[in-house]
Amino acid sequence: MLAQSKSSTLSRKIRNRKSWLPHYWRPARCQPSFACASGSQLPPASSILSLVDLTGPRRERSSGPSQQQQGDGSKRQQQDWAEAGWTWSEVCNLPNSLSLARLASGPFISALIVNHNWSTAFIAISIAAVTDWLDGAVAKRWHTNSVLGSYLDPLADKVLVCCVVGALGYEGSLPVWLATVIIGRDVLLVG
Repeated sequence: MLAQSKSSTLSRKIRNRKSWLPHYWRPARCQPSFACASGSQLPPASSILSLVDLTGPRRERSSGPSQQQQGDGSKRQQQDWAEAGWTWSEVCNLPNSLSLARLASGPFISALIVNHNWSTAFIAISIAAVTDWLDGAVAKRWHTNSVLGSYLDPLADKVLVCCVVGALGYEGSLPVWLATVIIGRDVLLVG
């Protein structure tokens, strides 16, 4: 009875949250556990993916550590990564995806400005501004603050600003000295 109430509570919580999102964008606490026919619970997909060794197949060696020692090292390495904040659910989530999209949009928007596509560039900059607000709001609401996100968000902002200001300076819409000051300030803040 207790197991059924827990699973029904969990499924109700999942329905109330953003269950339409792909599993890799959901916060770790919203990922469902699926019940087998025998009634036992399977772990969430993020915990299964954290067990996958992404280094590829291991070759048999005639000398060196045994398979068990290699497995212990791999588990220890996974624990070290998890303690540092680099788990699958903390890296692949919606706020980080929005920051990556904003990071990639900087050179695209600068190309639009240089080619005098002002209306498209304005729309793209507006979308980038909305994603800047949205990734912070989603990270706060879903408690998905991550180590990668703490570096990626400011980096995406700096790349976007430097690309747009550089394109405006190159195009002649912004004085070159002012573009140099703005880009130099961002470079000094990063360095």
